[in-house]
Amino acid sequence: MVRNRFRKLRFMGALVLATAGVTAQAQFSPGYGTYGAPMSSFLASSFLAQQAANNIMMDSGGKSSSKSKPAPVPAQPLTFKESGAPIAPAKMASSYPEASRAHAQRMFENTLAAYHKIEQKAGLPRNDMGGALATFVAGNYFTWRDQTVPDDAFKALVSQMNSSLSRVPALRSASDAEKQELYEQLAITGMFVMLTREGLQQRADPQHAAQMKQAAKGYLEQFFKVGPERMQIDSRGLVMR
Repeated sequence: MVRNRFRKLRFMGALVLATAGVTAQAQFSPGYGTYGAPMSSFLASSFLAQQAANNIMMDSGGKSSSKSKPAPVPAQPLTFKESGAPIAPAKMASSYPEASRAHAQRMFENTLAAYHKIEQKAGLPRNDMGGALATFVAGNYFTWRDQTVPDDAFKALVSQMNSSLSRVPALRSASDAEKQELYEQLAITGMFVMLTREGLQQRADPQHAAQMKQAAKGYLEQFFKVGPERMQIDSRGLVMR
C-alpha cells in the first residue's frame, strides 16, 4: 500500500535530503522554463503522454464520456526495466543552444539521479511511473500556486496516478524504452520545477519566479489540455473542477 511506503519518510523530507547539491544548479539554468521550455513539444506530441492524460482526466472528473467513473483498481506500481543509461536528458538538452547543451544534459542527469534518491528514501519502487507522474503534476501545480507540496496530497496523487496508469492499454503494452523516456521526462521536469522554486525561496528573483510559474502552468496545459485553474490537489489526489 502507498500509505506504508510513505510511513518512514515523508516526501518533502526526502526531497530536501536528496537534492541538497542540485538546487543551486537548477535555480538559474539556461532558458529552462522561461524561453526554452524543452519539454513542451514532448508533452504535446507523445502518444503515451496523451493517453495517460486522457485517462487521468476521466478519473478526476475532467471528462464525462461515460455515465459513471471506472471502478478504482489497486494502486499497483507500473514500472519498467531501464536500458542502463538515461534516455531523456540528452533529448531535453537538444533544444538548447549548442554551447549550453552539455551543461543542460548534465543538469538533467543530476536531477534524474536526485529523483531516484527520492524514490528510494520515500519507499517507492525504482522506475515507478505513477511516482514520476505525481511528481510532474504536483511539482508544476504547487509551483504555479507558489506552495510547498503537501505530503498527504503527494501520497494520494501517487496512488491515484498508479491506479489510472494501470488502465491505459497503450502504456501497459509500450516497450521498456518508451516507458523509460516518458518516466524520465516527467520526473525531471517535475523535480526541476520544484528545485527551482526551492532555490528562489533562498535567493529571491521576482522575474524568474514569475517565469517559472508561467512555465509550470504551460506544462500542465500541454499535458492535460486545461489550465491549473481547473485543478485542485489535496488529500483526495487530483480533482478537476
